[in-house]
Amino acid sequence: MLFRSGALIVFEPSVIEDSPIFREALEIAHILKYARGGIRRPRRVKLPNRRLLEIETLGSEGLRYRSYIPSCKTSGWQHLESYRPGKVRDAGGAGDWCTAGLIYMLGARGIFGFLRTTKARLQASFSFAQALASWNCQYIGARGGMYKVDKKTFQEDISAIMSCTH
Repeated sequence: MLFRSGALIVFEPSVIEDSPIFREALEIAHILKYARGGIRRPRRVKLPNRRLLEIETLGSEGLRYRSYIPSCKTSGWQHLESYRPGKVRDAGGAGDWCTAGLIYMLGARGIFGFLRTTKARLQASFSFAQALASWNCQYIGARGGMYKVDKKTFQEDISAIMSCTH
Protein backbone atom coordinates (compact mmCIF):
# COMPACT_ATOMS: atom_id res chain seq x y z
CA MET A 1 0.00 0.00 0.00
CA LEU A 2 1.02 3.57 -0.47
CA PHE A 3 2.11 5.02 2.84
CA ARG A 4 5.05 7.13 1.77
CA SER A 5 3.01 9.99 0.36
CA GLY A 6 0.74 10.22 3.39
CA ALA A 7 -2.39 10.20 1.23
CA LEU A 8 -5.46 8.25 2.32
CA ILE A 9 -6.82 6.37 -0.69
CA VAL A 10 -10.56 5.68 -0.93
CA PHE A 11 -11.84 3.44 -3.71
CA GLU A 12 -15.56 3.33 -4.41
CA PRO A 13 -16.18 1.15 -7.46
CA SER A 14 -19.60 0.70 -9.00
CA VAL A 15 -18.62 -2.66 -10.52
CA ILE A 16 -15.94 -5.23 -9.88
CA GLU A 17 -14.02 -6.20 -12.95
CA ASP A 18 -11.19 -8.53 -13.71
CA SER A 19 -8.65 -6.10 -15.11
CA PRO A 20 -5.10 -5.13 -14.12
CA ILE A 21 -6.01 -1.52 -13.39
CA PHE A 22 -8.95 -2.56 -11.20
CA ARG A 23 -6.76 -4.99 -9.24
CA GLU A 24 -4.17 -2.25 -8.80
CA ALA A 25 -6.81 0.13 -7.44
CA LEU A 26 -7.88 -2.55 -4.95
CA GLU A 27 -4.28 -3.15 -3.95
CA ILE A 28 -3.55 0.49 -3.10
CA ALA A 29 -6.90 1.44 -1.51
CA HIS A 30 -6.97 1.97 2.23
CA ILE A 31 -10.77 2.25 2.27
CA LEU A 32 -13.06 0.25 0.00
CA LYS A 33 -16.70 1.41 -0.05
CA TYR A 34 -19.51 0.02 -2.15
CA ALA A 35 -23.29 -0.21 -2.13
CA ARG A 36 -25.17 -3.45 -1.56
CA GLY A 37 -26.60 -4.67 -4.79
CA GLY A 38 -24.62 -2.09 -6.70
CA ILE A 39 -21.63 -4.35 -7.08
CA ARG A 40 -21.46 -7.82 -8.50
CA ARG A 41 -18.27 -9.81 -8.26
CA PRO A 42 -17.37 -12.31 -10.95
CA ARG A 43 -16.26 -15.57 -9.33
CA ARG A 44 -12.72 -15.28 -10.65
CA VAL A 45 -12.12 -11.87 -9.03
CA LYS A 46 -10.93 -12.10 -5.44
CA LEU A 47 -10.83 -9.02 -3.25
CA PRO A 48 -7.41 -8.65 -1.60
CA ASN A 49 -7.33 -8.34 2.19
CA ARG A 50 -4.94 -5.40 2.22
CA ARG A 51 -7.50 -2.66 2.71
CA LEU A 52 -7.81 -1.21 6.20
CA LEU A 53 -11.53 -0.44 6.13
CA GLU A 54 -14.27 -2.06 4.05
CA ILE A 55 -17.73 -0.52 4.01
CA GLU A 56 -20.90 -1.80 2.42
CA THR A 57 -23.78 0.67 2.43
CA LEU A 58 -27.24 -0.84 2.82
CA GLY A 59 -29.52 2.05 1.90
CA SER A 60 -32.22 2.67 4.51
CA GLU A 61 -30.88 -0.28 6.53
CA GLY A 62 -27.65 1.59 7.33
CA LEU A 63 -24.23 0.16 6.62
CA ARG A 64 -21.88 -2.55 7.67
CA TYR A 65 -18.13 -2.39 7.94
CA ARG A 66 -15.10 -4.35 8.93
CA SER A 67 -11.96 -2.66 10.14
CA TYR A 68 -8.37 -3.78 9.97
CA ILE A 69 -7.11 -0.45 11.30
CA PRO A 70 -4.53 -1.45 13.93
CA SER A 71 -6.11 0.55 16.77
CA CYS A 72 -9.70 -0.51 16.07
CA LYS A 73 -9.87 -3.91 14.43
CA THR A 74 -13.22 -5.66 14.33
CA SER A 75 -13.96 -9.33 14.40
CA GLY A 76 -16.10 -9.64 11.31
CA TRP A 77 -18.78 -7.29 10.03
CA GLN A 78 -20.26 -4.59 12.26
CA HIS A 79 -23.72 -3.21 11.42
CA LEU A 80 -24.87 0.37 12.03
CA GLU A 81 -28.48 1.44 11.58
CA SER A 82 -29.17 4.51 9.47
CA TYR A 83 -30.71 7.74 10.68
CA ARG A 84 -34.26 8.24 9.54
CA PRO A 85 -34.63 11.41 7.49
CA GLY A 86 -37.71 13.54 8.11
CA LYS A 87 -39.13 13.06 4.64
CA VAL A 88 -37.32 11.15 1.93
CA ARG A 89 -37.54 13.12 -1.28
CA ASP A 90 -34.58 11.67 -3.20
CA ALA A 91 -31.83 9.26 -2.17
CA GLY A 92 -29.60 10.22 -5.10
CA GLY A 93 -26.19 11.26 -3.86
CA ALA A 94 -26.62 9.88 -0.33
CA GLY A 95 -23.70 7.50 -0.79
CA ASP A 96 -21.49 10.34 -1.99
CA TRP A 97 -22.41 12.42 1.06
CA CYS A 98 -21.57 9.43 3.25
CA THR A 99 -18.18 9.07 1.56
CA ALA A 100 -17.50 12.81 1.89
CA GLY A 101 -18.27 12.63 5.61
CA LEU A 102 -15.92 9.70 6.09
CA ILE A 103 -13.11 11.41 4.19
CA TYR A 104 -13.66 14.61 6.17
CA MET A 105 -13.54 12.80 9.50
CA LEU A 106 -11.00 10.05 8.83
CA GLY A 107 -8.79 11.65 6.21
CA ALA A 108 -8.05 15.03 7.72
CA ARG A 109 -4.59 13.91 8.84
CA GLY A 110 -3.88 11.61 5.90
CA ILE A 111 -2.93 7.98 6.23
CA PHE A 112 -0.86 8.54 9.37
CA GLY A 113 -3.81 10.02 11.26
CA PHE A 114 -6.10 7.34 9.84
CA LEU A 115 -3.81 4.61 11.16
CA ARG A 116 -4.21 6.10 14.67
CA THR A 117 -8.01 6.23 14.46
CA THR A 118 -9.62 5.14 17.71
CA LYS A 119 -12.82 3.13 18.02
CA ALA A 120 -14.58 6.25 19.28
CA ARG A 121 -13.34 8.30 16.32
CA LEU A 122 -14.39 5.58 13.87
CA GLN A 123 -17.88 5.47 15.38
CA ALA A 124 -18.15 9.27 15.33
CA SER A 125 -17.05 9.27 11.69
CA PHE A 126 -19.72 6.77 10.70
CA SER A 127 -22.34 8.70 12.66
CA PHE A 128 -21.41 11.95 10.92
CA ALA A 129 -21.27 10.30 7.49
CA GLN A 130 -24.67 8.67 7.95
CA ALA A 131 -26.15 11.96 9.17
CA LEU A 132 -24.95 13.65 5.98
CA ALA A 133 -26.49 10.89 3.86
CA SER A 134 -29.79 11.15 5.76
CA TRP A 135 -29.85 14.93 5.45
CA ASN A 136 -29.28 14.71 1.71
CA CYS A 137 -32.32 12.43 1.27
CA GLN A 138 -34.60 15.30 2.31
CA TYR A 139 -33.77 17.24 -0.86
CA ILE A 140 -34.17 16.65 -4.58
CA GLY A 141 -30.91 15.97 -6.37
CA ALA A 142 -27.50 14.89 -5.20
CA ARG A 143 -26.62 18.45 -4.19
CA GLY A 144 -30.12 19.83 -3.68
CA GLY A 145 -29.64 20.68 -0.02
CA MET A 146 -26.49 22.66 -0.76
CA TYR A 147 -28.59 25.13 -2.72
CA LYS A 148 -31.41 25.31 -0.18
CA VAL A 149 -29.73 25.98 3.17
CA ASP A 150 -26.92 28.14 4.48
CA LYS A 151 -23.92 26.76 6.38
CA LYS A 152 -25.35 27.54 9.82
CA THR A 153 -28.63 25.80 9.05
CA PHE A 154 -26.75 22.85 7.56
CA GLN A 155 -24.68 22.47 10.73
CA GLU A 156 -27.80 22.73 12.90
CA ASP A 157 -29.59 20.15 10.76
CA ILE A 158 -26.68 17.68 11.01
CA SER A 159 -26.46 18.17 14.79
CA ALA A 160 -30.19 17.56 15.12
CA ILE A 161 -30.00 14.37 13.06
CA MET A 162 -27.05 13.10 15.07
CA SER A 163 -28.88 13.75 18.34
CA CYS A 164 -31.60 11.29 17.26
CA THR A 165 -31.21 7.62 17.93
CA HIS A 166 -30.65 5.45 14.87
